[in-house]
Amino acid sequence: MAAKAYTVLVGLLLLVVGVLGLLSKVPLPTHHNWFHVVSGVIALGVAVFALDRARIFARIFGGIYILLTGLGLAGVVDLGPLHLMLNAVPVLYVHGAVGLAGLLAGFLGKKKAEVTQMRAAA
Repeated sequence: MAAKAYTVLVGLLLLVVGVLGLLSKVPLPTHHNWFHVVSGVIALGVAVFALDRARIFARIFGGIYILLTGLGLAGVVDLGPLHLMLNAVPVLYVHGAVGLAGLLAGFLGKKKAEVTQMRAAA
């Protein structure tokens, strides 16, 4: 349940932020905004077409964003030719929050079968 909510919420958030970034003069590189758009579309695709994989998605996506946060805290700005601004404070907070929420939803959220069993027992 938590993984489904995370997947939908993060998908919508990333899609909206990415599109707004592409349409305006947000101080993020264009490829950073495109990454948000593509990530949002993937998350929404999981939510619509592979909901049974939402927990796995939340774990992987959360891990990626925690990794990006760690790189930013370590002072890494670029990944090869990509200037991602990983060490910018607002970016660190957002990446950290998205990553932590994904890990929590993926590892601590109950499986659908567990929720169904709890309801049946009540």
